[in-house]
This record gives sequence, structure tokens and C-alpha cells, in this order.
Amino acid sequence: MRYKRRLFYEYGLKQLALAPFVNVFFLLLVFLLLVCGFVSKPGIPVNFPRLILSGLVKQENLDITVTQEGLFVVDGTPRTLAQLKQFFSALPAARISVLVQLEKQAPAEAVIQLWGLCQDVGVTDVSVARTNE
Repeated sequence: MRYKRRLFYEYGLKQLALAPFVNVFFLLLVFLLLVCGFVSKPGIPVNFPRLILSGLVKQENLDITVTQEGLFVVDGTPRTLAQLKQFFSALPAARISVLVQLEKQAPAEAVIQLWGLCQDVGVTDVSVARTNE
């Protein structure tokens, strides 16, 4: 068996194998995509009812504001639910759309009672908007 007599030392990298680096890069990419895809935000999805702004509503609407105390303000006059029922009975039949404006801490019970009253009277178009005050 013959050995080579002259041996030379190689300094630095003469050749760089790219295949292992590309494989590691793609493995890291797949790992990060899988990990990031399974992270979910905690919470419960809620579907809110359709809200429209008061500026988008037609001019012939009746504006009712529900206050924090549960009173209903119509044309600047605070009214109770019974007074509001009498007010609806005095209205002409042509006025069929109502805009309900809610104050920040308006009770939900008052809003539901107003909605039921509108259905009892025959109002077909009820819109809800919340004030920022």
C-alpha cells in the first residue's frame, strides 16, 4: 500500500455545502408556521345587532333617548313606559320608524321594554344608536 508523500493543509473553507443549510432553514420555517398557526386569542365570539348612526337615519323618525335612570326622553320630555304608550297611541299611523338612542349606562331592561312596546304598537323599523357621553 502506498501513502501520499506530500500532504497539504487547507486553510479556510474551500467549499461550502448549501444543502444542509437549506434543509435546516425549511425545517425552521415549517416549525414556526405550525406553532404560530395554533395560537388562538382567548374570548367568546359575540354577534352584535345591527347599529346605525343617527346621522344616517331619515328625518321623519321619532327619536327616543333611554337615560341612565330608565326613563324615555321624547322631544326633550322625560316619560315613563305608560306615558310613552299613550304617546304612541296619539301618533298618526304614517310614522313607523323609531331611533332609540342609549346613554352610556342605560339599563337593558328599559331597552327591551321599549322594543316590546314598539312591536305592540306596530312600529316596524326600530334603530338603535349609543351616545358617547
